[in-house]
Amino acid sequence: MGHSVGYARFSYGGPRKIEASWVMVPGNTYPIKDKLKELGCKFGEKEGRKGWYHAPDTPHADEIQEQVASLPPAPDYSKWVLIRGKTFAVKEALKSGYGARWSQDHKTWLVAPDQAEAAQALVDAVNAPKEEAA
Repeated sequence: MGHSVGYARFSYGGPRKIEASWVMVPGNTYPIKDKLKELGCKFGEKEGRKGWYHAPDTPHADEIQEQVASLPPAPDYSKWVLIRGKTFAVKEALKSGYGARWSQDHKTWLVAPDQAEAAQALVDAVNAPKEEAA
């Protein structure tokens, strides 16, 4: 007689729903996420916007603002360059070596203008036709 194994059913309901009165913490908060958590912020979604939120009456509002002010300014992605070609084999190199970001709209990687030539050369080298040995 065999033994049956039961599996717990887990349903991921998406991001935590945030109370309507809570205030969103602006900016690219990933570098300070641990500090925000320490200050009582919660990650979740409110009105379709995912991010970090804090209670409107939090005693840490000034410290949260200081953390946000310490963040570097966001890059101007409008000037970034699209990378052409098959990039799957080198996607990690594009991210780590060239700071590439995925563009959902264009379905390809974007890099800063000063990295475009080198990043495209990497992709072109990987996609170059293989020469047959004589």
